[in-house]
Amino acid sequence: MIVNPIINKSGAVRRQGVAMGKFLSSLLIAIAIARPASAEVIVRTELFRYNLNTTTETFFVLGGSPGTAGTALIQATASTTVTAVSGSPFTSVSVGDMLIISNSDGVEYEKSVIAKASGASITVSLPAVTLTSASFRWRKLASGTADTNGGFPVGTFSGYTVQVSVDQLSLASGGIDIRLQCRTSPKASWAPAYPATTPPTAQVPFNVTAVGSYTMPTVAIYDSCRVGLKLSGADDATDTGTLAEYISIYTIGKR
Repeated sequence: MIVNPIINKSGAVRRQGVAMGKFLSSLLIAIAIARPASAEVIVRTELFRYNLNTTTETFFVLGGSPGTAGTALIQATASTTVTAVSGSPFTSVSVGDMLIISNSDGVEYEKSVIAKASGASITVSLPAVTLTSASFRWRKLASGTADTNGGFPVGTFSGYTVQVSVDQLSLASGGIDIRLQCRTSPKASWAPAYPATTPPTAQVPFNVTAVGSYTMPTVAIYDSCRVGLKLSGADDATDTGTLAEYISIYTIGKR
């Protein structure tokens, strides 16, 4: 705020002070416009703690956030089994969907649906949770092997990376094959983005055999990308609890 000194009571002095105030205000606005704004970093979940068990390359993507609201409250007692307080709120929920749960104490949890017993009972990803009259939303998982499957938008980012997080891994042999494909428009063909390759050489996925986060940088401008996942070996006989595979995909972008 600019305070004008009281030199006398003439209107001239006051008009000069107002004019100077307007000038400085305009200058501050010009500086603010010229100064580059800080980039907003956005982390978007494309796949969440999915129990991968296919040896056929498959492309996965979750439906948009914030998702679909559940129709009834849910509960759990130090368990991965979540049940309805009443009704059947999981009727439209499927294995692989992501749940965003808001407990009655205000704590929020993110879970993946590992198994579904009925419209009133599901098994979610570890760790176990206690829920009391909790509400939830869910994001529907879509997957497939065709060109139309697995794409997620990246065109609005000024820069971004795609990260695959392997949170649990228990296989009898081999590892997980991962590759990133991107395209410049919805009608363009998918191009190898990572690992990079020079046509006509075919893109070879990179293979991971250990828990960790694997970042795939991109250097070109694309409209959308997708991640192909498959087991390169054999899964173990028991594929539940700590012996399940938990795979997540995140897009980390700047706007």
